[in-house]
Amino acid sequence: MKNADRPPKTPLALHARNFLNSLPKIASLKEVSEELKSFLEKPAVVSRLRRFALTAGFMAWPVFTLIAFSIMIPFVNGALKRQPEILALSMALGEHKAIKMTKAGRADADAEQEALEIYISGNFRSMITNPTPWNSIGATSFITPDKRQIAEKIIARRGIPSEKELALATATVNKRLGLASIREIKQLSEKIEKGLRMAAPITTILSMFFITFLSLIAALLFRGGLVMYLAEVAVVNTDGSPGSRAGVFRRNLTAFLPLILLFAIMTILFVELRVDFFLKINRIMIGVAAIMGLHAILTVISLALPDRSLQDRISGTWLVPR
Repeated sequence: MKNADRPPKTPLALHARNFLNSLPKIASLKEVSEELKSFLEKPAVVSRLRRFALTAGFMAWPVFTLIAFSIMIPFVNGALKRQPEILALSMALGEHKAIKMTKAGRADADAEQEALEIYISGNFRSMITNPTPWNSIGATSFITPDKRQIAEKIIARRGIPSEKELALATATVNKRLGLASIREIKQLSEKIEKGLRMAAPITTILSMFFITFLSLIAALLFRGGLVMYLAEVAVVNTDGSPGSRAGVFRRNLTAFLPLILLFAIMTILFVELRVDFFLKINRIMIGVAAIMGLHAILTVISLALPDRSLQDRISGTWLVPR
């Protein structure tokens, strides 16, 4: 009798807890029997397999991103080798769009826009008017639909410029607007090609940051996210009472702490290094791999533990079936 008032060692599933709370209101033993029979089809505890499913659900989108980019990037790199001038056109179109949006109050805006249109018309006409290179993977990857529309309109309303007009426009584009020459951009494309190899892991990490953020927001708003809802799992306190929004947030924060620290470190490095961030990306990725490895080790340990994951033990929570 000493332990009669103590909560069970493993908190009850929410459906069992709700049933016990509703017992005083149930009128007949038949209703009790039918309710108990329905429990036979429901899990009593959250198994290690279901905890693994929760982890797999969190990793589904990042893994999809990694696979998609790993498949796509070789095609983009190949296109960049074949058409390095795509970068020059993309930069020129981006500058044209920026001038158009900020030309109000600038006396030299019209002259700069004119120079860019002559530059684009004189250097890239053959590519824009030829469906094969214009609709290639490289062109569609680096030149967004709005930029494509700008390029096509420029070609439609402008004729072929003279050599003198093109030389003056190119000088304005290269010096006054600070855009690199086509030759320089071709050399730059080789560096970008190497950088694109890191795009898959970087994008995967960014998707993990995004899902972590959504998980924390969902904890505050709904006491759990979509994956937990689909897995029919809820967070409760040690005494079996439903976890509070703050408690679920604390649990998720503990689970994703290595990723949150990684996001903070990468943000600080990007702000401090700016362009050098990409030049030193190989060294940075070594540190990223170390933190991701730590997160992976903690995840494996968490899944190996019986009954409760590591974050639940630290936060004083349990996962139970709904």
